[in-house]
Amino acid sequence: MMKRFSNMIGISLLAVFFGGAIAEFPLLAQQGAAVAQASTPKTKSSKPRRSYNPPPKPKRSTGKYTSTGSRTVCPDTPLKLTAIVPHEIDPSNGAMLVWSQVAAKTPTLLIYVPYVAATAFPTRLVIEDEKLNRLKRVPLKLPAKPGLVRVTLPSDIQLEAGKAYRWSYEVQCGNALDDVYGWFQVVPAEAALTQKLEGATPVAQAEIYAQNGYWYDAVDILAKQRKINPADSNVKALWKTLLQDEELCEYMNQMLVE
Repeated sequence: MMKRFSNMIGISLLAVFFGGAIAEFPLLAQQGAAVAQASTPKTKSSKPRRSYNPPPKPKRSTGKYTSTGSRTVCPDTPLKLTAIVPHEIDPSNGAMLVWSQVAAKTPTLLIYVPYVAATAFPTRLVIEDEKLNRLKRVPLKLPAKPGLVRVTLPSDIQLEAGKAYRWSYEVQCGNALDDVYGWFQVVPAEAALTQKLEGATPVAQAEIYAQNGYWYDAVDILAKQRKINPADSNVKALWKTLLQDEELCEYMNQMLVE
Protein backbone atom coordinates (compact mmCIF):
# COMPACT_ATOMS: atom_id res chain seq x y z
CA MET A 1 0.00 0.00 0.00
CA MET A 2 2.81 2.37 1.00
CA LYS A 3 4.75 1.50 -2.21
CA ARG A 4 1.70 2.24 -4.38
CA PHE A 5 1.21 5.53 -2.57
CA SER A 6 4.86 6.47 -3.16
CA ASN A 7 4.51 5.68 -6.87
CA MET A 8 1.44 7.88 -7.12
CA ILE A 9 3.31 10.75 -5.46
CA GLY A 10 6.22 10.26 -7.87
CA ILE A 11 3.95 10.37 -10.89
CA SER A 12 2.22 13.48 -9.59
CA LEU A 13 5.53 15.24 -9.02
CA LEU A 14 6.67 14.39 -12.55
CA ALA A 15 3.42 15.74 -13.98
CA VAL A 16 3.81 18.94 -11.99
CA PHE A 17 7.45 19.29 -13.07
CA PHE A 18 6.90 18.75 -16.78
CA GLY A 19 3.67 20.70 -16.77
CA GLY A 20 5.53 23.59 -15.21
CA ALA A 21 8.33 23.21 -17.71
CA ILE A 22 5.91 23.47 -20.59
CA ALA A 23 4.24 26.47 -19.01
CA GLU A 24 7.67 28.03 -18.34
CA PHE A 25 9.02 27.21 -21.80
CA PRO A 26 6.07 27.24 -24.22
CA LEU A 27 8.51 27.51 -27.14
CA LEU A 28 9.57 23.92 -26.48
CA ALA A 29 6.01 22.77 -27.02
CA GLN A 30 5.74 24.87 -30.17
CA GLN A 31 9.02 23.49 -31.49
CA GLY A 32 7.88 19.97 -30.80
CA ALA A 33 4.67 20.59 -32.70
CA ALA A 34 6.62 22.18 -35.54
CA VAL A 35 8.92 19.16 -35.78
CA ALA A 36 5.95 16.82 -35.89
CA GLN A 37 4.33 18.95 -38.55
CA ALA A 38 7.51 19.18 -40.61
CA SER A 39 7.90 15.42 -40.56
CA THR A 40 4.58 15.06 -42.36
CA PRO A 41 5.25 15.19 -46.11
CA LYS A 42 3.25 17.75 -48.04
CA THR A 43 2.40 17.79 -51.72
CA LYS A 44 1.85 20.73 -54.03
CA SER A 45 -1.86 19.90 -54.12
CA SER A 46 -2.20 20.65 -50.38
CA LYS A 47 -1.03 24.25 -50.79
CA PRO A 48 -3.84 26.79 -51.19
CA ARG A 49 -3.65 29.25 -54.05
CA ARG A 50 -4.43 32.90 -53.46
CA SER A 51 -5.43 34.28 -56.87
CA TYR A 52 -5.86 31.28 -59.14
CA ASN A 53 -8.89 29.02 -58.81
CA PRO A 54 -8.13 25.73 -60.62
CA PRO A 55 -10.88 24.29 -62.84
CA PRO A 56 -11.89 20.61 -62.64
CA LYS A 57 -9.25 18.27 -64.00
CA PRO A 58 -9.89 16.66 -67.40
CA LYS A 59 -9.62 12.88 -67.72
CA ARG A 60 -6.00 13.27 -68.78
CA SER A 61 -3.83 15.83 -67.02
CA THR A 62 -0.44 14.21 -66.43
CA GLY A 63 2.36 16.52 -67.50
CA LYS A 64 5.86 17.87 -66.95
CA TYR A 65 6.19 21.57 -66.24
CA THR A 66 9.96 21.73 -65.94
CA SER A 67 12.83 19.98 -67.66
CA THR A 68 14.73 17.11 -66.10
CA GLY A 69 17.49 18.20 -68.47
CA SER A 70 19.71 15.92 -70.49
CA ARG A 71 22.94 17.58 -69.43
CA THR A 72 25.11 15.14 -71.37
CA VAL A 73 23.92 16.71 -74.63
CA CYS A 74 21.95 19.89 -73.90
CA PRO A 75 23.95 22.92 -72.71
CA ASP A 76 24.08 23.48 -68.98
CA THR A 77 21.97 26.55 -68.19
CA PRO A 78 21.31 28.47 -64.94
CA LEU A 79 17.54 27.94 -65.31
CA LYS A 80 15.77 24.96 -66.83
CA LEU A 81 13.33 24.82 -69.70
CA THR A 82 10.09 25.50 -67.81
CA ALA A 83 6.45 26.14 -68.65
CA ILE A 84 4.80 28.89 -66.61
CA VAL A 85 1.80 26.76 -65.72
CA PRO A 86 -0.13 25.56 -62.67
CA HIS A 87 0.95 22.14 -61.47
CA GLU A 88 0.50 19.81 -58.54
CA ILE A 89 1.20 16.29 -57.39
CA ASP A 90 -1.58 13.72 -57.58
CA PRO A 91 -1.68 12.38 -53.98
CA SER A 92 -3.08 9.05 -55.16
CA ASN A 93 -0.13 8.06 -57.35
CA GLY A 94 2.53 10.78 -57.17
CA ALA A 95 2.11 11.81 -60.81
CA MET A 96 2.67 15.43 -61.82
CA LEU A 97 -0.50 17.10 -63.08
CA VAL A 98 -0.34 20.10 -65.43
CA TRP A 99 -3.62 21.53 -66.68
CA SER A 100 -5.87 24.56 -66.94
CA GLN A 101 -8.60 25.86 -69.21
CA VAL A 102 -8.52 28.44 -72.00
CA ALA A 103 -11.05 30.93 -73.28
CA ALA A 104 -9.06 32.13 -76.29
CA LYS A 105 -9.71 30.48 -79.65
CA THR A 106 -5.96 30.44 -80.27
CA PRO A 107 -4.40 29.78 -76.84
CA THR A 108 -0.94 31.07 -75.97
CA LEU A 109 1.55 29.19 -73.81
CA LEU A 110 4.25 30.92 -71.79
CA ILE A 111 7.56 29.03 -71.71
CA TYR A 112 10.89 29.95 -70.18
CA VAL A 113 13.43 28.94 -72.82
CA PRO A 114 17.11 28.83 -71.76
CA TYR A 115 18.42 27.91 -75.21
CA VAL A 116 19.18 30.48 -77.90
CA ALA A 117 18.95 30.63 -81.66
CA ALA A 118 22.72 30.37 -82.04
CA THR A 119 22.56 26.72 -80.92
CA ALA A 120 20.38 25.89 -83.95
CA PHE A 121 18.58 23.21 -81.95
CA PRO A 122 15.40 22.04 -83.74
CA THR A 123 12.40 23.21 -81.72
CA ARG A 124 8.72 22.41 -82.14
CA LEU A 125 5.24 22.66 -80.66
CA VAL A 126 3.14 19.50 -80.77
CA ILE A 127 -0.63 19.48 -80.18
CA GLU A 128 -2.56 16.25 -79.57
CA ASP A 129 -6.18 15.44 -78.79
CA GLU A 130 -7.52 13.54 -75.77
CA LYS A 131 -6.61 10.21 -77.40
CA LEU A 132 -3.08 11.48 -78.09
CA ASN A 133 -3.67 11.69 -81.83
CA ARG A 134 -1.34 14.31 -83.25
CA LEU A 135 -3.19 17.34 -84.62
CA LYS A 136 -0.28 19.63 -85.35
CA ARG A 137 3.51 19.72 -85.28
CA VAL A 138 4.82 23.25 -85.69
CA PRO A 139 8.53 24.12 -86.13
CA LEU A 140 9.58 27.00 -83.89
CA LYS A 141 12.55 29.32 -83.63
CA LEU A 142 14.56 29.66 -80.45
CA PRO A 143 14.87 33.19 -79.01
CA ALA A 144 17.93 35.39 -79.45
CA LYS A 145 18.53 35.26 -75.69
CA PRO A 146 17.11 33.25 -72.75
CA GLY A 147 13.74 34.41 -71.44
CA LEU A 148 9.98 33.98 -71.57
CA VAL A 149 8.58 33.03 -74.95
CA ARG A 150 4.94 33.33 -76.02
CA VAL A 151 3.95 30.27 -78.04
CA THR A 152 0.60 30.80 -79.75
CA LEU A 153 -1.21 27.87 -81.29
CA PRO A 154 -1.81 28.12 -85.05
CA SER A 155 -5.23 29.49 -85.97
CA ASP A 156 -5.88 26.63 -88.38
CA ILE A 157 -6.20 24.08 -85.55
CA GLN A 158 -9.88 23.41 -85.01
CA LEU A 159 -10.29 23.32 -81.23
CA GLU A 160 -13.64 22.10 -79.92
CA ALA A 161 -15.33 23.55 -76.85
CA GLY A 162 -15.28 21.15 -73.91
CA LYS A 163 -12.41 19.10 -75.33
CA ALA A 164 -9.00 18.72 -73.71
CA TYR A 165 -5.75 18.96 -75.66
CA ARG A 166 -2.17 18.03 -74.87
CA TRP A 167 0.61 20.44 -75.77
CA SER A 168 4.34 19.85 -75.70
CA TYR A 169 7.25 22.21 -76.30
CA GLU A 170 10.26 20.23 -77.48
CA VAL A 171 13.91 21.12 -78.04
CA GLN A 172 16.07 18.55 -79.79
CA CYS A 173 19.62 18.67 -78.41
CA GLY A 174 21.49 16.25 -80.62
CA ASN A 175 20.01 12.84 -79.91
CA ALA A 176 18.37 14.01 -76.66
CA LEU A 177 14.98 15.67 -76.21
CA ASP A 178 14.39 18.42 -73.68
CA ASP A 179 10.67 19.04 -73.30
CA VAL A 180 7.79 20.23 -71.15
CA TYR A 181 4.15 19.33 -71.66
CA GLY A 182 0.68 19.65 -70.20
CA TRP A 183 -3.01 20.01 -70.97
CA PHE A 184 -5.62 22.67 -71.59
CA GLN A 185 -9.37 22.38 -71.91
CA VAL A 186 -11.29 24.73 -74.18
CA VAL A 187 -14.03 26.44 -72.14
CA PRO A 188 -15.49 29.57 -73.78
CA ALA A 189 -16.21 32.36 -71.32
CA GLU A 190 -19.86 32.60 -70.29
CA ALA A 191 -21.84 35.78 -70.85
CA ALA A 192 -21.52 36.91 -67.22
CA LEU A 193 -17.74 36.49 -67.31
CA THR A 194 -17.47 38.25 -70.66
CA GLN A 195 -19.44 41.16 -69.22
CA LYS A 196 -16.99 41.45 -66.31
CA LEU A 197 -14.06 41.47 -68.71
CA GLU A 198 -15.48 44.21 -70.90
CA GLY A 199 -14.14 47.59 -69.91
CA ALA A 200 -11.79 46.14 -67.28
CA THR A 201 -8.12 47.12 -67.22
CA PRO A 202 -5.65 44.50 -68.45
CA VAL A 203 -4.54 43.60 -64.92
CA ALA A 204 -8.18 43.36 -63.79
CA GLN A 205 -8.89 41.09 -66.76
CA ALA A 206 -5.93 38.90 -65.77
CA GLU A 207 -7.22 38.65 -62.22
CA ILE A 208 -10.74 37.79 -63.40
CA TYR A 209 -9.38 35.10 -65.70
CA ALA A 210 -7.23 33.62 -62.91
CA GLN A 211 -10.11 33.58 -60.42
CA ASN A 212 -12.23 31.70 -62.93
CA GLY A 213 -9.65 29.04 -63.80
CA TYR A 214 -8.22 30.53 -67.00
CA TRP A 215 -4.51 30.43 -66.21
CA TYR A 216 -3.16 30.62 -69.75
CA ASP A 217 -5.25 33.69 -70.58
CA ALA A 218 -4.28 35.40 -67.31
CA VAL A 219 -0.50 34.98 -67.50
CA ASP A 220 -0.40 35.89 -71.18
CA ILE A 221 -1.99 39.25 -70.38
CA LEU A 222 0.40 39.82 -67.48
CA ALA A 223 3.49 38.86 -69.47
CA LYS A 224 2.59 41.39 -72.17
CA GLN A 225 1.79 44.09 -69.61
CA ARG A 226 5.12 43.53 -67.84
CA LYS A 227 6.88 44.30 -71.12
CA ILE A 228 4.71 47.35 -71.90
CA ASN A 229 4.88 48.83 -68.39
CA PRO A 230 7.34 46.96 -66.16
CA ALA A 231 6.89 49.49 -63.34
CA ASP A 232 3.14 48.84 -62.93
CA SER A 233 2.81 47.79 -59.28
CA ASN A 234 -0.55 46.05 -59.80
CA VAL A 235 0.82 43.93 -62.62
CA LYS A 236 3.92 43.06 -60.60
CA ALA A 237 1.85 42.13 -57.54
CA LEU A 238 -0.48 39.73 -59.37
CA TRP A 239 2.38 38.21 -61.37
CA LYS A 240 4.32 37.64 -58.15
CA THR A 241 1.37 36.03 -56.40
CA LEU A 242 0.58 33.64 -59.25
CA LEU A 243 4.18 32.50 -59.68
CA GLN A 244 4.82 32.19 -55.95
CA ASP A 245 1.80 29.94 -55.49
CA GLU A 246 3.06 27.65 -58.26
CA GLU A 247 6.61 27.63 -56.84
CA LEU A 248 8.00 29.37 -59.92
CA CYS A 249 9.80 32.17 -58.10
CA GLU A 250 13.03 31.58 -60.06
CA TYR A 251 11.26 32.86 -63.17
CA MET A 252 9.57 35.87 -61.59
CA ASN A 253 12.03 38.41 -63.00
CA GLN A 254 12.24 36.92 -66.48
CA MET A 255 10.87 39.04 -69.31
CA LEU A 256 9.44 38.31 -72.74
CA VAL A 257 12.00 37.79 -75.48
CA GLU A 258 11.73 37.36 -79.22
